[in-house]
Amino acid sequence: MHALSRHLPHFGPVRANAGTPQARAASVIETMTRPPAPGAGRAATAGGADAPAAVASKAAAPAPASEAPRPDPTPRITAEDLERAVALARREASAALAAANEAAAQTRIQDRAEFDARLADARVAWAREEGDVLAHQINEAIGALEHRISDTVAHVLTPFLDTEIRAKAVTDLCALVRTRLGGAPGAAVRISAPADLLEAMRAGLGERPGLAFAQEEGPEIRVVADDTLMETQLAAWSERLRSIPA
Repeated sequence: MHALSRHLPHFGPVRANAGTPQARAASVIETMTRPPAPGAGRAATAGGADAPAAVASKAAAPAPASEAPRPDPTPRITAEDLERAVALARREASAALAAANEAAAQTRIQDRAEFDARLADARVAWAREEGDVLAHQINEAIGALEHRISDTVAHVLTPFLDTEIRAKAVTDLCALVRTRLGGAPGAAVRISAPADLLEAMRAGLGERPGLAFAQEEGPEIRVVADDTLMETQLAAWSERLRSIPA
């Protein structure tokens, strides 16, 4: 209603200007219709001879002009004025609504951008924290798996490794003894070992001059050539293999 009233023409009350003919006529009428002041009759009678002159002067006064019609103060609003005001108010309301919708859309866009930024930061922080935890757990799991695999393999292969190590020790010692006997004719070599290993050494070397075999208790093969002592470490290897926890 306020928006519509701003666009309607203003029809306020019309006040007559003092210099217009209507104002002057109204002043004359007011003077003629005003009642005489008290004592005016007595003053005229006391005047004696002057009274007829006053009456004649009054009769000679011009007749007052008729009062001009006053304008109607009621505002007149035509259909065109009303239609024009309605159209203008409608345009202003549409513009205000469009501006409000645009502001709301910009606010939604800004809120969405801020939400996406906070969500991305939270995801990065979560990924960093969870990544550290998962990496630690995976490393521990891999380490435990490697330990179990190595223990299992070691226990499975221990009997075979023990046999292979003993065979390798016999082969290497036989090669050393041959080299020693071949490089120093007349050298004395004494080999002592448990019965099974001693038989293996005897089979590998055969009977040679200066070569003596002696059976001893214990797991090691001991070879003495003059002032040189060679001894295997079979017991240490076996102990290492057996010390692996199940």
